Amino acid sequence: DQLALDSEDFDEDDRAVPRFISTCSVLSNKWLQLGEDVLLRAISSCSYKSQKLSQKCEVWMTAPCLIPLFTKTIEDLVVDRDEEHGILIMKDFGVVVIRNAVDQCLVDSLHTAACIRIEDAQQAVAEKRPDLQLGTDLFAFVDFSSRGGQRFDLLFSEDDPASAPIFHVAQCGAWVPLIRGVLGDDFRCMASVVYSRPGADAQDWHTDGAHIGPSAGWDGADAPPAYALCVFLALIDLDPTVGFTQFWPGTHRHAGLAG
Repeated sequence: DQLALDSEDFDEDDRAVPRFISTCSVLSNKWLQLGEDVLLRAISSCSYKSQKLSQKCEVWMTAPCLIPLFTKTIEDLVVDRDEEHGILIMKDFGVVVIRNAVDQCLVDSLHTAACIRIEDAQQAVAEKRPDLQLGTDLFAFVDFSSRGGQRFDLLFSEDDPASAPIFHVAQCGAWVPLIRGVLGDDFRCMASVVYSRPGADAQDWHTDGAHIGPSAGWDGADAPPAYALCVFLALIDLDPTVGFTQFWPGTHRHAGLAG
């Protein structure tokens, strides 16, 4: 989707040897499959000093994101409740880390509320849809849906007293000042628990919401403002055995990247 020409390298006849860098998306996997042939066709009508560029094309890399890749670590994304710094990090990279945002006692109470909600939802499915096999059949109810195999997404209801701790921390947590700084004071809060059972497959790269507005330029400028933020709060310890969520900094500014 992006082509960059590096004309600083010259061959022995002083003709530029262009290097084209392509970024593509899951929606454009044919670029990955066709690779060099696609790039050659894309530039076959171009010329430089009457020399067809397709005769001197060298593919260095194809990737499902803008390149060069960011070399950020978690430490670079930690904001420690510094609202102004957090807004800048969020704008540039689309993800921030707030450490010690919730104490262990509160995490335990949220975990209990999530387990109650999961048990109630699965019991309701068993009673009302005995034909539905959780973990095998794909389904999408208003508040409960499968995410493939043994992974599920379950909304909490503000009308459910057992979910009160969830909405309290969602609306009063350490991340709220940052949310207000990015979205303004008039925002709506939704809460859900994503959980996996043994045997769940790894997910592909994806976005939780569609990209709205134009993509940013090659330099990252002119990206549309955020219209939603997702707060990810782990209720159990995450490691390679149980799985964990990964984030790809910077992909929020462009449509059509991975996911």
